[in-house]
Parts: sequence; structure tokens; C-alpha cells
Amino acid sequence: MEKDIVIIAEPTTNPAACKFNLDRPVYPGGSAYLGNREAARFSPLALRLFEIPEVENLLIAENQITVTKTGHDPWPVIGKQVGAKIREHMRSGQPAVSEEFARSLPPEGEIRKKIQHLLDTEINPAVGMHGGWVELIDVKKNSVYIRMGGGCQGCGAADVTLKMGIEKSIRRSHRDNFLCGQIAVALVCTPSTARARYLRGMAVPAMISTCYNRSPERGSA
Repeated sequence: MEKDIVIIAEPTTNPAACKFNLDRPVYPGGSAYLGNREAARFSPLALRLFEIPEVENLLIAENQITVTKTGHDPWPVIGKQVGAKIREHMRSGQPAVSEEFARSLPPEGEIRKKIQHLLDTEINPAVGMHGGWVELIDVKKNSVYIRMGGGCQGCGAADVTLKMGIEKSIRRSHRDNFLCGQIAVALVCTPSTARARYLRGMAVPAMISTCYNRSPERGSA
């Protein structure tokens, strides 16, 4: 008898986004940001999720799927639909993301060079005006790990800054390469935490990944 697929929905600090954590791997060892329905052609799972009209974009990483929605329907309503699509996909036996996606990604060194240039010439000069800075921690495949400090460290709006500013700038800087534009960005809390998690293979990229001393309400999807 097949074991039930357990999915836990976890709110994020962005009310339009919700994380769906599964009790099994979805895309082990990889991450894929699908920013629109065109990009979904590289992901059988994304094709199913984009059948939900309210789904705007999503990030698939390890055993977690982060979905951003539009519209006014609350997450308890959309979440049930998302959970049903995820279960439908998991039972299909199809991969979450096609091999074509991984094969077509630019080399890590190329991504690192472009991201560092963007930080040096655009992002840090702007953030520095408010006493902050952004550091590139690492690049793994198409996942970019960054850390914010100075005036940004501990700021309650740091995740919003990442979502609305840094993340968009990074993806926009790679618009000449469609797949490279599907970059997953993770904001890590401290250098020690970031490096320790990364070295242990525990760092999971997210559209917004922040550290808060609180336990958000969770629910089954």
C-alpha cells in the first residue's frame, strides 16, 4: 500500500508566498525557479501547478516548493489546490524538473562573475547609502547564496528588499540567457550559519529565506 504524501503548508513573511514542505524529495540536489508559464515547459510539476490560475511563480528545491500567488483567494483555498496538484505529480512518476533544465544552465563561474559585478556596480552602491551591504556567499548550480549586513542586518524589511530589489536585479541582469534568469536566491542569516549549512549540504534556496525567532502557523495542504 502506497504511503500517503504528507504536505505541510508554511506561511512566509511575504503574504503572497507560501512554502509547501513534503515528507520526501521532490528535486533532490537541485533548485529551479519557474517565473512564468513559459519557463514551466522545463518542469512537469510546474506545468501542473500553473494550471491553477492564481499561481504566479514557484521555486522547487529539495523537498520544498514555494508558490507565489496573485488574486484575493486566501491560502487555505489555493493551498488545497496546490496540494492536490503536487500529489497528482508525485504519483505520476515524472521528474519534477527535466534534465534539459540542468544541462542548459551556464557554468557556476559565469554566474558568480556576473552576480559579483552586479553587487559591486549596482546593488552595493545603492544599499550602501543606507549603511548596508550585500555579500555573495556562494553559487551552486543556479542557486545564489547572499548575505545582507550593516544597515540591512536585522531589518524587518530585509526579505522585502530581497524580493523586490536584489532578486529582481539578479534575474534581470541575466535576461540575455533565459535559463540563467531562473536563478534561485537565498538570503542567509550570518556567515557562520550560511557556511555551516552549506558545507553540510543543508542550505535550501528560497525566494525569501530569513531567520526569525518565531514559529509560523502551519497547515496541511
